[in-house]
Amino acid sequence: LPEIINCNKTNKTGICIVECSRRGDGLYVKIEPKHVGDLITLQIVCKEKRSCQNMNIISNEQAVELVNILCYESYSCLEVNVTINAISDININLQCIESNACEQLNIHIKNKDSESNLMANITCYDEFSCDFMNIITGDTRNIFITMNILSYSQDILINHAYWRNTILNCGNNEHQRFIRY
Repeated sequence: LPEIINCNKTNKTGICIVECSRRGDGLYVKIEPKHVGDLITLQIVCKEKRSCQNMNIISNEQAVELVNILCYESYSCLEVNVTINAISDININLQCIESNACEQLNIHIKNKDSESNLMANITCYDEFSCDFMNIITGDTRNIFITMNILSYSQDILINHAYWRNTILNCGNNEHQRFIRY
C-alpha cells in the first residue's frame, strides 16, 4: 500500500512542507485541512532521484492557496500525478530542475468556480526535464498556464479549452535554441 501523508495545519504559518529524500514510490498526498483557510501553502520538495516517483497529489476545493513542487534531481518526479479541483483562487508552481526531473508528470486542473482564478507556472530548466508531460484542464475560462521551457523537452501536451490563457516561453537569451514542430 502507498504511504499516506495528511497535511493539516500544525502551526500559525499555514504551511505544510513535504520533503522526500528517499525513494517514495506511490506516496499519496491529500490536501484536506480540517477548516477552510487552515492550510495556505503546500510545498513538496523532491530532493533525490525517484524520491517522489508515482506520487499522487490531490487538492480538493478550498484546501490550499499555493502549491509549490520542486523536483531537483533526475527522475525525482517521474510519473507524478497532480490533481487540483479548485473553488477559490490558487497558484501552482512546478520547478523541474535536472534532466528528466518531471518526466511523464501529469497535471489535472479543474476550476469549479467561474469567478476564481487558477494560475499554473511551470519551469523546465534542463534538457529533457519535462519530457512527456501532460497538462489537462477543465473547460473553465479562468485557468491560466505559463510554461517556461529553458532547454529542449519533447512531447509536452497542454490540453486547454481556452488556449489564449496559455503562455509558452521557449529557450533563454544566453543560448541558441531550435524548436521542432
